[in-house]
Amino acid sequence: GLPYILENFPVNSFWFSTTGTHHIAQLIEIARTNNIITRSFKPGWTPVGADETLNIYVPDNHSTRLNDHSLVLYARHDRDGLLMTGDLEETGIRELANNTSPGPVTLLKLPHHGSRKSAPTPLLHKYKPTHAFSSVGYRNRYGLPHETVTTTLEETSVLLHRTDRDGTISLSSKGTGWSITHWKKGLFR
Repeated sequence: GLPYILENFPVNSFWFSTTGTHHIAQLIEIARTNNIITRSFKPGWTPVGADETLNIYVPDNHSTRLNDHSLVLYARHDRDGLLMTGDLEETGIRELANNTSPGPVTLLKLPHHGSRKSAPTPLLHKYKPTHAFSSVGYRNRYGLPHETVTTTLEETSVLLHRTDRDGTISLSSKGTGWSITHWKKGLFR
């Protein structure tokens, strides 16, 4: 769906990793044709915010799986940190867990929507987040998040928020813990 988005919606910039770029050559060409700024990231952590509260991570692996080349986003607000893991699978997760994040991780976006191939166990053990979330459709055909992932979260006392069960959610931080609200009757409550 990304070619359609780049061609039909206002997009300021398109970011991608330098690993596995042969998979996205078409997207880069569409972006350039539509005067969209492109920015590539090399393996490792790169600060993208002036105050280093926003960082991008690119795995440095030779996996043939496109998901293992996902950009990872880290955002921090005081003592709270959010790790958005994209669609990383086992190789990418292992590599991410072996690298030091720019700060604490208190909220984890489950890799690859909580698939079995993307079990977050190494990330849970390293960062010890208090909350995790998964964006998945109701009764999705893949059965995500996978039962092994939800069991692991329960065993590590990580509170899981999921869109298939909880609906639309809003996650916010004042730097001292996450506030999670749900969309009810046209408002977040």
